[in-house]
Amino acid sequence: GGAGFIGSNVVAHLIELGYTVDIEDDFSSGSWRNIVKENALLVFDPDYEIYDVIVHLASTTDTSQDNQKMIIKNNVSHFQKVIDYKKGLKKFYYHPLVIYASSASVYGKRLLDSPAMKENDDLNPDTTYAFTKFHMEKLAEDEGRRYKGKVVGLRFFNVFGKNERGKGKSASMITQIYDQIEENGIVKLFKGGRQMRDFVHVNDVSYLITSIMFEHLKDKKKKFQPIYNVGSGESISFNDLVKLIGKGRKFEPVIEYKNSIVPWFQDFTKADINKAKEDFNWSPQFTLEEKILKYIDSLKGQRVKNILNVT
Repeated sequence: GGAGFIGSNVVAHLIELGYTVDIEDDFSSGSWRNIVKENALLVFDPDYEIYDVIVHLASTTDTSQDNQKMIIKNNVSHFQKVIDYKKGLKKFYYHPLVIYASSASVYGKRLLDSPAMKENDDLNPDTTYAFTKFHMEKLAEDEGRRYKGKVVGLRFFNVFGKNERGKGKSASMITQIYDQIEENGIVKLFKGGRQMRDFVHVNDVSYLITSIMFEHLKDKKKKFQPIYNVGSGESISFNDLVKLIGKGRKFEPVIEYKNSIVPWFQDFTKADINKAKEDFNWSPQFTLEEKILKYIDSLKGQRVKNILNVT
């Protein structure tokens, strides 16, 4: 997934730090434009034993997608191949660290203003996408328990930032709201607009991934937690998000509310990020408001290709 949204940002960050990076991607949602300026090699069917770290970010990311055969194949079976390669390397003295993408969707629905979500909370996946991430965690857990493999999962909350437009309708609410404001000044939200989300900038995600890698490379026998939340630790309502983006555009948008809401829609997400803070001395840089305003400023002048309702 190195040509995708998060992957391309991780690639750029690692190359900036002087690391050698190979990219594997089927370009189903990634784009060569995301990596054309990076000094990285595109590989197919790579020899995994030559790597110190494998970062698996490839995924079908449409949370509303319910084509079970397709999404389970794309998310679960492809991750299984990475795990199987890792098992096959046990004959070697050393085998690579695997870092993979899970999702806050595994927590399921929560009431507004619930406590922050912790890694050891009960999980309640209620979409096919959430099930695939839930099952990936089970595969990783089995690898760690039975084979003592070093596999670290990251439960991403709502990630936003550079290169996310390639996600189409799965782009962050921030980008979708911005596009609607730019199109006609009208934003469509689910009823009430009080639903809340934890948004985290892709740069902060990249910093955490590289921090985990550095800790591993310093001490390859060091143990990590099997799963970490990756969010900002802050939550903002859709109504307040529209106001904030309007503030950044110096424009007061009109909000139209839909009466319906899909059954699986999460009303509330907020990450408890204490584990990542304690283990890697990591925390998001700048406030959520600062990051959002800076991001939408970077979007100014971009051509809006498809206007998407916030769902």
